[in-house]
Amino acid sequence: MRAAAPPVQAWSCNSGPWRVLQLLVQALGVAVLAGWMLMHLCSDAGVAVLGAAAAGLLGLGLASRWPAGEPSRLAWDGAAWTLQPPRGDALAGQARVMIDLGHWMLVRFTPAGRWLPLGRAGAADWQALRVALHAVPPTRPQG
Repeated sequence: MRAAAPPVQAWSCNSGPWRVLQLLVQALGVAVLAGWMLMHLCSDAGVAVLGAAAAGLLGLGLASRWPAGEPSRLAWDGAAWTLQPPRGDALAGQARVMIDLGHWMLVRFTPAGRWLPLGRAGAADWQALRVALHAVPPTRPQG
C-alpha cells in the first residue's frame, strides 16, 4: 500500500519569468490582431508589419502598467488540496501539474479555474511539493 504524500505548502510566484511571459503573450496578441486588421485595410505589407509592431509595443506598455497578481498559497494536508487566495476563504479542489520544468511548475487548480506558477523559492520543501503534485490522489474507502 502506498502512503499519501506528506503535508506541504507553496506560494505562487507572480513575478519574474512568469510575469515576462504573460506580458509578451499579451503584446503578441495585440500585434497579431493589429497586423491582421491592417492587412485587410491596406495592401502594403510593410505598413501592416510596422503597425503591428507599434501596436505590440503599445500593448506591452499598457500591460506592464497592470499590477501583478498577489500570491496565493497552495497547500496539501496529506488528504486534500486547498488554495488560499490573497482575499477570501480557502478553496478545496484538485491541483494538477500542467508543466514541470524541474525548478518551476505551472499548476491548474480546479474547480476555481486558477493557474498557479510555482517556483522553488516559494516552497519550503520543493521535492515534497513535487511528490504531492505527481502522486496519485488517495482513494477514499467505500462503505
